[in-house]
This record gives sequence, structure tokens and C-alpha cells, in this order.
Amino acid sequence: MNSLKKDIPLFLGLSHIGQVFSIGWSQKIGKCAVFDYDKNQKTKFKNLRVTNEEPELKNYLAKNIKKIYFCENEKEIKNFNIIFLTIDTPLSMAGAPDVKKIINILKKSYKNFKKNCTIIITSQVYCGFCEDLKKTIFKNRPDINLIYFAETLVMGKALERFTNPERIILGFDKKVKFLKEFEKFNCKIFQFSLREAEMIKMAINLFLFTSVNYANAMDYYCRQYGFKFSKINKALKSDKRIGKDSYISPSLGVSGGHLERDVFTIIRTSKNQKLKNFFLKMKSLDNSRISILINKYEKLKSKFKFKKIIWIGPSYKSKSFSIVNSPFLKFKKYLKKKKKILYSYDSFFDLKKQKIKNCIQELSIKDLKEALLIYNYSKIKDKQKINKFINSKFCKIISFNSTNFKNKNEYVIN
Repeated sequence: MNSLKKDIPLFLGLSHIGQVFSIGWSQKIGKCAVFDYDKNQKTKFKNLRVTNEEPELKNYLAKNIKKIYFCENEKEIKNFNIIFLTIDTPLSMAGAPDVKKIINILKKSYKNFKKNCTIIITSQVYCGFCEDLKKTIFKNRPDINLIYFAETLVMGKALERFTNPERIILGFDKKVKFLKEFEKFNCKIFQFSLREAEMIKMAINLFLFTSVNYANAMDYYCRQYGFKFSKINKALKSDKRIGKDSYISPSLGVSGGHLERDVFTIIRTSKNQKLKNFFLKMKSLDNSRISILINKYEKLKSKFKFKKIIWIGPSYKSKSFSIVNSPFLKFKKYLKKKKKILYSYDSFFDLKKQKIKNCIQELSIKDLKEALLIYNYSKIKDKQKINKFINSKFCKIISFNSTNFKNKNEYVIN
């Protein structure tokens, strides 16, 4: 097996990105290997227990598992010439990134890196991260070649985007034979320096962040004239210069952590005060959006006495569970100051496993009868159940983005 190992890539880390990359590689290219210092994580992956944030991921793992070699211990790392570091960059609940985990994994693995091996960094990092590695951890290992892979996966569609990418963006100092493997993806391959590739990843996320803030800024302006930006944004998306997939739908603010990571980074690292102020002001605008929900809640509260306030779908979207920097957390924090409890329910994800307090396992008549429901998403069966109760004058619903129930007791805020 050792002779085979050196010719296949090792995916080091089995969090979301490691699962997607290794399964995607086995599906699209062929054999690979995986390892995670967390034995529990490795065991779960081996037993087909993968993140439920990616549809069909489990099925693809079952189909390709014979192509995946599971390293038993960290010493096996030394058998591989190509190592993908697939570690999701940890975030605080506000979306601030922390690259210490990535650095610690590299320090831990350092002694087992084979001579002249290639390390491919996929984590979301700051511009200059790879060069800093060369000056610190790899200071005495000039033989190690670093590549930065600027992945642009979308939660819920990550496997599809990995196996059929629009393009591949790579940063490196010197070419290695393995680069030819990326040609098998049959897409445009952009080649840059390490810093340029790191910056591209940041630039994409910062562009998307500014797009969201543009939509929210325009929504404030449109409301001044008696309508919401959501009424007209589809017409804007039909303009090819903007595009149907653009991030210009109004919201209660950017959530999930993926875009916020790079906003924190540019504010922290920019030496240009005007640039720093630009993103600080956008971040301030982004944070202000929760006031739309708070104002609607306060108006309803002055008219009705709610026995419960229930948030339906606390994640930022139904196909991916993340409450990092979410409207749910911001509103919960607001209610806590008012000494109110925010209950939550999710028909897609088990909230107890997500360690969320005051969660409701099953919606009942008692819960819905005299409640304020803040509706983000749910499965059809739960939407139908809710629909039965909202005719009651004691049940009110605040919905995001679109009319979900077409009822006089529903208030759409975006």
C-alpha cells in the first residue's frame, strides 16, 4: 500500500470541507486518503455519518468509500507526497476568524511531512498566510512546497461545486507535477502567486458582502418612498451586468460566518484608514438591519400579549445549519435584555444536537395558539400545520423576504 499512497492525495481534516473534498475527489478523480486527529470524527466518517448540510453526501461516500484509504495514525502522514489541509477556519459567534487551529494542526503534523511534499491549503485565511508559514513553521523546511487553493464552495451545494467547478484558482511559487491533476476537472485554471490567490478568495467574499449591503442600503432608501427593495430587485437581476445569481436580496444582515470572516480580516489588517472606515460603515449598516425585526416586534407586542415567541428555522438558511452572526442570535440577545425567552423550532435540524436552549421538538396546538412566530423556513408539513392556526387573532407571524402564508396575521419584513 505504501507505494500507492505516495501517488494519491491525503486530505488532512474531516470537518465540512474535508468531507466534501475527499468524497468529491474520489467521485471525480479517483483514490485518495483521509486522516483526522479527532478519532471520533474519523470513525463517524468511516461509518457514513457525514454532515447533513450537503444533500447526497452520504450516498456519494457509500458509493466511493472503497476508493478512500483511512490512515490509522498520524505517522502515516509521512507516506504522502500531496497533502490537502482541509480544516474549516473556526469562527466566533460574531463571525470573527481564528487561524490558530490551522497553525496548530500544521505544527502537530510538521514532523511527519515527507521531504519535498506539497501542502495544499484550502482554509479561509488572510493574505500573506502562506508566506508567514514559510517564515515560521516551515522556516527550516524549504523543501516543502505550498499551494493555496482558493475554494469557493457554497453551503448546501458544496459537492456539486467541487466536482463541477466554474474555475479553479491556485496560488504557488513553483509548479509541481500534481498540478496536472486539476486539469481533470475540465474547467479554466487560474494560476497566481500565493498572495494573489489568497486575495482572490478574500475579494470574492468581500464583493458578496458589499452586494448584500447594497441591497440593504437600497431597501432603507426604498422604504422612504413607501415600498421595499424586494419589490424591484428582480428587475435589477435581469440586467446582465448584475446577474440573476447576484447577492442583492434584502435581508436582516449577513449571516453564517463565511463572508464575515474576510470582513473582520480586512478591518483588522488594512493600513488604509479610508478603506477600513468603508468596511466599518458597511458592517455598521449590516448590524442595523435587525432593527427592522425589533421594531415590528415592539409594535405587535403593544397590541397583543403573546404567551410564547417562537423562531421557526434559526439557521441562516434551511440547507445549512449555522447560527453564526445570525438574526436569531441577535434577536435572542435583544429579548434577553427584556427578560423574555426566545423559543426555537427546526424541522430540518435537531436543535438539541446544536446545543440550542429552549428548543421545541414538535410544534403543538398549545405552542401555536397564542404565539408570535418568527418564520424563516420549515418543511411543507410544518408550514401546513402553522397555516391551520394563524387565522386565530392571537397568533401572529413575522416572515422574512416573501409571503409564506398569505394571511392577514402575517407580516413580511423584507
